Amino acid sequence: MSFKKFSDTDVLINSIKLYPKNNFVFYNGTLHNLYSPSVSSSNNYETNVSPGHVSLFEMNVNRKEGLIYPFVEKNGSHVSLNNTPQSTYNANFGYGQSITGSYPLSASLSRDDVKDLKKRKLRALQIPMRKYVNMSPHFLWESDLHGNILQKDVGLINIPKIFYGDRLKKGSLELNMYLSGTLIGTLKDSKENGELVQTGPAGSTGSGSVAGLVLYDEGVLVLTASWSLTSRTFNFDTAASPAVLTPFQWRDFFFGLRDTNNRSSYVDIFTSGSYQLKFEGQNTVETMTMFCHAQKSEFNYSNNPTFRLQTDPLKVDTSDNTAKIVGNQIKNTVTGSMYDLAATQKNQVFINTIGVYDKNKRLIAVAKLAKPVRKREKDSYTFKLKMDM
Repeated sequence: MSFKKFSDTDVLINSIKLYPKNNFVFYNGTLHNLYSPSVSSSNNYETNVSPGHVSLFEMNVNRKEGLIYPFVEKNGSHVSLNNTPQSTYNANFGYGQSITGSYPLSASLSRDDVKDLKKRKLRALQIPMRKYVNMSPHFLWESDLHGNILQKDVGLINIPKIFYGDRLKKGSLELNMYLSGTLIGTLKDSKENGELVQTGPAGSTGSGSVAGLVLYDEGVLVLTASWSLTSRTFNFDTAASPAVLTPFQWRDFFFGLRDTNNRSSYVDIFTSGSYQLKFEGQNTVETMTMFCHAQKSEFNYSNNPTFRLQTDPLKVDTSDNTAKIVGNQIKNTVTGSMYDLAATQKNQVFINTIGVYDKNKRLIAVAKLAKPVRKREKDSYTFKLKMDM
């Protein structure tokens, strides 16, 4: 096997910016990503995740039975799984007994309906929101412009990082709310300053006003608008007595998406309202480009057994003081211009695999060519390899 060292000009490292697109639609309790459609119900075991979800580590792909799962045995180390409470670990499992979990792990969008008095989830955003104040005064926790955020009922939309990468792309967000198939409101961050401004329908209530905020780095949408988007009213809190009927508002966006509101209690809202969220991510990927040179008279030997004639036996060449084994003759693979006519012997190999090694000669990457390349002693080639870091 022949090795060749990269020179300083043979290895380049570049940064590539990617802008992954997402288009989510939520209706009747089911979330769909239109840019990543789910398989049919008869083949839903291909990824083993629900529609609108992404499999984080692609475990149990295309498995209907015999799914793999994480487990740990209870012993003196007291190591357990994260989803097993300490009280359950102590009371329900004996030493030597296995504690199991489940795969695959998945991620998807979710909504938090922040109506409690303490508003812990909203308070957790107080410090992250400070860095956006220079973009818009609406990120101030309290001001004469919009009052105190803590005194409002807020809807939080959480976007997992796996969908956008480093951050949400400014100016790419669009929220559409529909009632019985009719568009009743559109929000966009057209100013690219974190403000979600209602841009449609034209002339609708709240048009041109700020209905919420977007935290680009954290992937969180804070919807605070309380104006009515339609005259039709619904009971958004079945636990309240007496019942209070209110129209759709922007803080009700994605109502029922992995929050505490279930379909059986709000059938009319689930079947009447539908929602669409479009956004792009911004992700930077470091890419290494390597140039592998095979110059004239280089790499013209192969370890493939067919490189030498198998019919030619090994020979022992002896002299007065030495003895050595002479290998098989190299097989002539050069063909003539006429049928069944071999041309003059010329050394040539067919390159189909390139290995990349570290300084300790440990294999770290393998590149395979779609079609083997013939290399004669007079030929020179440069192979360009790219690898994401």
